[in-house]
Amino acid sequence: MGGLNHQIAIKTAYTRSINLVRDGESLELVRAYLPTTRALQALHQVAEGLNEQAVGRALALVGPYGAGKSAFALFLGALLSPKPDEFRQTATEILGRDDASLARRFTEALDGRPGFLRVQVNGIPDPLIRQLLLALAAAGEKCRLDRA
Repeated sequence: MGGLNHQIAIKTAYTRSINLVRDGESLELVRAYLPTTRALQALHQVAEGLNEQAVGRALALVGPYGAGKSAFALFLGALLSPKPDEFRQTATEILGRDDASLARRFTEALDGRPGFLRVQVNGIPDPLIRQLLLALAAAGEKCRLDRA
């Protein structure tokens, strides 16, 4: 018979904490993402916010260290990235396995739109405005290089 190691497998993609700036371009982490019930609820809220008539578009993710907030942020960033982007295609396929109608809502809401600029900021002991400006500059430069 074998031990537990033959019955249980841990995906190694999430064995260390995620750093949005460092891991923001990791397709491996997007591929390894498993949407939880709470993540699906949050994605429903985001999809609703993509409606032009929506007024409430803020979403707060609160949870203890290691709860998956950064993994969710990477996955959401992939869902909202530009259409030809492999990140968006991969995230949409993963979401479609758990909730096909929600994946369709994202696809329809973004149809004809270029996607969103992924601005990834870590919560570190540094002024938020500085981190935000650095992240905006980095995202803008990446977008410029991708279009060149």
